[in-house]
Amino acid sequence: MSFKCFIALPIDQAVKEELGSVINVFKQNDIFSDNNIRWVDTREMHLTLKFLGKVEDRDVPDICNALTQACHSLTSFEYVIDGISTFPDSSAARVIVATITEGSTLLASLADEIDQAMNHIGFMLENRKFSGHITLARIKERKTGYTVNEHLDEIPSYAPVVQLANEIRLLQSEREKGGVTYTTMHHIKLVPNN
Repeated sequence: MSFKCFIALPIDQAVKEELGSVINVFKQNDIFSDNNIRWVDTREMHLTLKFLGKVEDRDVPDICNALTQACHSLTSFEYVIDGISTFPDSSAARVIVATITEGSTLLASLADEIDQAMNHIGFMLENRKFSGHITLARIKERKTGYTVNEHLDEIPSYAPVVQLANEIRLLQSEREKGGVTYTTMHHIKLVPNN
């Protein structure tokens, strides 16, 4: 059996609630209440480090072992979520994201470490530079994406939120009628930074 998998950092409940408040501010603006914008369920928020795509059952133990080996001695760190952006930011947005303003270099190093470990067991290396973010919404149509980019500056800024990166998870993605749910298949705790 195969299923979609990715590797991510979990987000604390307090941070999810803060980002949920940001989503509510968006929804109060008629432009962002468009049916072509699918807002993320805050319970499913995370920061993706590596998308693996479709994975076979038989490959999961190798993924777990490689992930554990790559991360077992890494130290936890903090990063700051503070800003709103879109991907791509210069044309029709497809995704609205909360951006990382501090700790992005540490996140990129962690993502690279994981990318290298996954490459050793047969996954392709990423061909683009890592850009840590937390997805807030996905946009279905190009026309809506252009409108989102034109009006993004109408959303007020929010107070910076500090998140501790202290655990890495291998998640299985399952599409259901109400959206997408994620199941943790494996996790590694990072060494506390004293």
